[in-house]
Amino acid sequence: MYVRVGAAMPRTPILSANVFVAAESGWADPGAGPVPRAALRSVKWVGGGKAPAGANLRYLTGPYRIVERDGIRVAIFGLTTHSLDRIVAARKNRGVAIGSPVAAARDLVPRLRKEADLVIALSHLGVDADRDLVDRVPGIDVVIGGHSHTPLFRPTLEKSEGGRATPIAQAGSWGRYLGRTTLRWGGDRARAAFGRLLEVRPEEGEAADVEAVLASYRARLGADLDRIVCRLPRRVETKGLSEGDHPLGNFVADVIRSRTGADIAIMNAGGIRSPLPGGEVRERDILSMLPFDNRLVVVRMSGAKVRSLLDGMARRYGKGGFGHASGVAYVARRGRAVEISVGGDGATRGEPLDGNRVYRVATIDFLADGGDYFDELRDAEPKERTEILLSTAAIEYLKANPDYRFGTDGRVRWRGSTEALRDLGVR
Repeated sequence: MYVRVGAAMPRTPILSANVFVAAESGWADPGAGPVPRAALRSVKWVGGGKAPAGANLRYLTGPYRIVERDGIRVAIFGLTTHSLDRIVAARKNRGVAIGSPVAAARDLVPRLRKEADLVIALSHLGVDADRDLVDRVPGIDVVIGGHSHTPLFRPTLEKSEGGRATPIAQAGSWGRYLGRTTLRWGGDRARAAFGRLLEVRPEEGEAADVEAVLASYRARLGADLDRIVCRLPRRVETKGLSEGDHPLGNFVADVIRSRTGADIAIMNAGGIRSPLPGGEVRERDILSMLPFDNRLVVVRMSGAKVRSLLDGMARRYGKGGFGHASGVAYVARRGRAVEISVGGDGATRGEPLDGNRVYRVATIDFLADGGDYFDELRDAEPKERTEILLSTAAIEYLKANPDYRFGTDGRVRWRGSTEALRDLGVR
């Protein structure tokens, strides 16, 4: 599988040694060959469920490429996070499976060492998982990572089972940095690594070939994307989105509840990707903040199920997968949601949650299908699916409510001994 970025630009291969599809799938990479049984460990289908031990699977993409530079054969292989089954849209990726990245690497790296002088892992696992990979799979010369959005200003060194130090590099997120890692070749293997992050400065100009690709999109979409939605007195940041009450999280949840007329609305922090600027907010800014093709869904849940849903959100307070809410207020205490009220917010208390009442709960299709481990939403039936795009709903809401106040109102509050204990995950 390849990405072609423009007619005059090179085809860039997508590599992953641990993403699979059924052998008969039209998505299977025809040139990748069969998957060795040793690589098929802890295989899960996207959307939930373990793949049978004897499942006939093929690679979705090529697992590796070997290139030669200055007489040195370089093997590059890809790995994808094992949580893929819950962080991509399930309905659009039925039939895709994810296996253990460690098992895939243990199978592949010894074979690559026989074919190449240098072995590079392109990882979308996160820094901690990269360290675990190096600890458990000897023979990798360098890891170029992603997923955890960690800016490593110098490569970090991790020792493998054989005692060899392997550099791990990552360039953060949002295209702020370009990572450069230099390996010193010792005749038969890499002997040392040096690296740094180079700050990307758009104001210094863009590469002519990239600008040529973007120009065609600007010509077709520029006028629409430049339409002003509203004006804000100040920038609204994304920092702290997983730490409870947040201006952007509250806003998006409010949009979902308003558009659907539901009792309660839920939005995941990970679906909100960029801040809103101060001053003129244009449609392009809303699409940058909500870039995914998410549509609104309404489910029906008993009060007892809503409590279970909020308990799960309380357990993820300060962590990945945290959910924002509208139409409900609660206190997160010891991994539980307490003092739950419905029909108000932090400033105006609603009625106590009724365990026997059925509530209409609105969310996005990604969460309704179990994304980010929102199992309570996945299991809720019936589902009222709409064709309303979240980004469109947000644009329309701001145009209709230009004075909307981005802020916090205490709808989700933490109650613990100290903030430090919360950050340590102590319950």
